[in-house]
Amino acid sequence: MKKQFTIFSIIIFLTLGYFFFAGSAYAETSVSGNITSDTTWSVANSPYIVTATIQVLQGSKLTIEPGVVIKFNKSTGLIIDGEIYAVGDINNLITFTTNEPNPNKFYKVPQDWYWGGIHIAKNAISATFSTANNYLSGNIIKYSIIEYAGIGLSDIENSPLSIDNNIIRYNNWGINSYGKSVISNNVIDGNASYGIKINGGSPIIHHNQIINNSVEASSYPDFDVWGMAAVYFSGGGGQVYNNLVKDNGRGFSFSFSSSPEIKYNNIYNNQSRNFLMQQNTDIQAKYNYLGSADKSTINLQIVDYYDNVGLGKIIYEPYALSELKFDGADTFSQPSTCTSWVYSGWSTCQSNGIQTRTVTSSSPSGCVGGNPVLTQSCTYIPPTCTSWTYSDWSTCVNNQQTRTITSSQPANCAGGNPLLNQSCNSTPLCTENNWTSILSPTICPSSGQQTKKWTKVGECRGGIFRSSEETVSCDYQVPTCTNFTYSDWGACNSSGVQSRTTLSASPSGCTGGNPVLSKSCNYVPPCISDSWSCGDWSNCLANNSQTRTCTKTFDCPNVQTESPITNQHCEVSNQNSQNVKEPQVNQIQNEPTPIKNNEQAVNQEKNTTGSQVAEQRRSEVASAVQEILQVAEKDSGIGQQVKIIAQTQTQNQEKLETSLQKVQSRSGFAKFFVGPNYGEINNAKKLLEQNREQIKQLGQIKNQLANQDDQQKLTEQVQLLEQSNQEIENSLNTSQRGFSLFGWIFRLFVK
Repeated sequence: MKKQFTIFSIIIFLTLGYFFFAGSAYAETSVSGNITSDTTWSVANSPYIVTATIQVLQGSKLTIEPGVVIKFNKSTGLIIDGEIYAVGDINNLITFTTNEPNPNKFYKVPQDWYWGGIHIAKNAISATFSTANNYLSGNIIKYSIIEYAGIGLSDIENSPLSIDNNIIRYNNWGINSYGKSVISNNVIDGNASYGIKINGGSPIIHHNQIINNSVEASSYPDFDVWGMAAVYFSGGGGQVYNNLVKDNGRGFSFSFSSSPEIKYNNIYNNQSRNFLMQQNTDIQAKYNYLGSADKSTINLQIVDYYDNVGLGKIIYEPYALSELKFDGADTFSQPSTCTSWVYSGWSTCQSNGIQTRTVTSSSPSGCVGGNPVLTQSCTYIPPTCTSWTYSDWSTCVNNQQTRTITSSQPANCAGGNPLLNQSCNSTPLCTENNWTSILSPTICPSSGQQTKKWTKVGECRGGIFRSSEETVSCDYQVPTCTNFTYSDWGACNSSGVQSRTTLSASPSGCTGGNPVLSKSCNYVPPCISDSWSCGDWSNCLANNSQTRTCTKTFDCPNVQTESPITNQHCEVSNQNSQNVKEPQVNQIQNEPTPIKNNEQAVNQEKNTTGSQVAEQRRSEVASAVQEILQVAEKDSGIGQQVKIIAQTQTQNQEKLETSLQKVQSRSGFAKFFVGPNYGEINNAKKLLEQNREQIKQLGQIKNQLANQDDQQKLTEQVQLLEQSNQEIENSLNTSQRGFSLFGWIFRLFVK
């Protein structure tokens, strides 16, 4: 049982192995549609079966490895609008063929072809070549077989292709070229209609074997099958050299003014003709071996002008006398000597008595040398002169002068009627002495130009000539100004000087002079605030208020200063509050009353004293501001900045005194319950902070002053301002002292 199981396992293994290795050996890959990125067809995935036409799009490259086989289903093909790099090697050719079984390579024309072929489209990457026509880059098909297609390879004008070392066989057309492809080292064999067809392009065709193509051409008369040949030029040009063109139905055919250069090829044994002309322009086909050294035999294989005068000629002499070996020992025919000529007309007889003509054609065809008659003697008749070039006229003598001829036209002419003498005037020629001039105006004007008027003096002619008037340049001297018209005097500045400007000056166009543009004046410094004088406060009235009278002592123009307060709160003393029946009780109940009345008296006294102190501080600040302004007026660089600071100090001082008065006027009773006037205290502190910043700026401005006295004066005034601010701050701090029952609550709501 164990032995049977082992034999069964071996059979199963061999069976699976057969299918596995058979599948690996005959793997194939189906391809179709567009190639949109760089793609490689490898031997591992070969053969490739093209089930629908492949298009290599712009920006994509198809690389085909050596040994790959590509089989095309019927009516499919390969279109390259990007790049193809199909390079096999001599032992591993790439094969482009049909997928049909048992294709027939022996066909008649027309034939139902198996697949479309390889077509290079308009946007494909062009192949580039060296000056020696060697491949550098771009599209290339090399070491490949291309077979059984309608058109094996086709390019266009703007996309040349390198076609090198390929076998191109059994197609209807082997190669169809519209461009500048290089077709080299190929075997082009057994293609039905054309081995190579050129459609207006200019390819380079060299070192190819072009054999057994267009075999059906020999079955038709020369012009029944248009152009059918191993190599057919339908327009275009290019170069064809070092090729073997042999055993074809027809060798070359030309139409539509083709103009290739065909040389150093072996062209023979082509059944119908070696050359068939179907155009009226000539073809240069020299240095080729044409199957014979006998010219008459060669001519039998050519249809051209000599068979139909409507056709061009095949210019094939000199030709190789034997098949070309390209070994340096090849020999060529010598052209025959010309025996007859067709000439142009005789030229005009020259002055040497000779006239000439040129040869327009000669025979026999391709001949050289001979003795054409190109010159003959003639009688020269010089033409009559019609124009002359003369020397200058001679000096006038006895009212006559003469001249001579220096040249005449036409060349070698004779006769005519030249003018060689004339009447003249013996009056002497004009010189500088015959002219005098005056200038207008006589003095050079501001325009720098004068008119010079010329007058001829005496009798003269010709010679030096002056026009009646001419404009000349002169050196204008600008006058000095002597009279001036001025603007009004300007304001008196801090230096005690006022100025004005010149509106006009005379004489017209003048410069310089000594205009009076400044004078001394009495400078009055500008003000920045009003001044007030206030009387003492009145006694506290029954309505708990007291008043005073303030008079404006100076009204500063264009400035609005807040006036001092003239009414404030006070507490009235109540002396009758002790008159009650129970003195003991009243004394206890009214015990605070004397304290309160005493506090009112103290407050009234403080208010009166505080008002006097405030007025004194106002006066000191105003005086300091005026001193600061006087210093600023001397230096225009700091003037505007100092004015702004001074004006702010004056305004802030008034606001601070007002806030301090309101703080100090609050009674002790009110302070005990609600605390001091925190709102006014906060306002005053903000103003004090602003003053400190501006006083700091004044300290910086002081350092910009060049004058030491001005620096000292500004320092003193800054100290006065600082002292005033410190006094107010001390008073505010004093007013916040003492116990308050609910003041802490009110302070929370004050910002």
